[in-house]
Amino acid sequence: MDVVSKEILPPSKIYFHTCSALAREIFFFPLCTGHFYCAKGYEVDRGRYDSFLLIYVVAGKGYVYDGAQRLEVSAGEFVLVDCYQPQHYGTDDSWEIYWLHFDGGLARRYYELCAAGGPLLRPADADMCARQLRRIFEAFQKPGSVNEAEVSRRIVDALTAFMLAQERTKGQNRATDVVDETLSYITEHIGEPLPLSELARNAAMSPFYLSRLFKRETGNSPHEYIVHARVNKAKYLLKFTSMPLKEIARCCGFGNESNFSTSFKKTTGMTPRTFREGRA
Repeated sequence: MDVVSKEILPPSKIYFHTCSALAREIFFFPLCTGHFYCAKGYEVDRGRYDSFLLIYVVAGKGYVYDGAQRLEVSAGEFVLVDCYQPQHYGTDDSWEIYWLHFDGGLARRYYELCAAGGPLLRPADADMCARQLRRIFEAFQKPGSVNEAEVSRRIVDALTAFMLAQERTKGQNRATDVVDETLSYITEHIGEPLPLSELARNAAMSPFYLSRLFKRETGNSPHEYIVHARVNKAKYLLKFTSMPLKEIARCCGFGNESNFSTSFKKTTGMTPRTFREGRA
């Protein structure tokens, strides 16, 4: 059916659905779906509406509240809202959106997994997810009854993509944490040998995996990073202290003056003594 109001513009449409007993028992099922063109000032601020709401922003931008926090939503992004709780969203500009209120026996669990990081969703295959929403909407435009099994499959496909995106984010955050901890460990123990086996043991992973992770996150291998960190510390000591080269070599983890000079020159293009004297 057509929907026209002050903020919902033509050719916006909305469709309602009463699901079968079978769909309510075993499927994800739609309650209503729409394709809205909204002008500035469109806002939904309401209490409980027993369902979960998925919004895809085709164009424009809007906002959604996550508790007291207002989050901005841009074109190409998705929002997943628990409408068993009060919800508040809209646009201060304008936006075009596809949306779907749905529910199902596993809907709550899927929601918890998909929106673990908040209501804004950015799946790797956003086009596929947007296509599922459009296809569900289009199914209601065709004459005849809606294939509830097909609609359920499309909902599951989209939710699965959102869930996988959350798992990837968790993995990326874990990788960042591991590398940050390793960087801190290197800084604290820069005067020590720091073999890769020790770094890996401290990170509780294999040397191979730590090396790959470290390279991906920093752009350097652990060995390259350690050498640069040692040289940087040596630069500071050379410029701002009168420590002898032998002592600087020891405190920066080079082992001896010869290794210090070789590594320093390879990295900076000059010897430690030349650097200290400012004859670059």
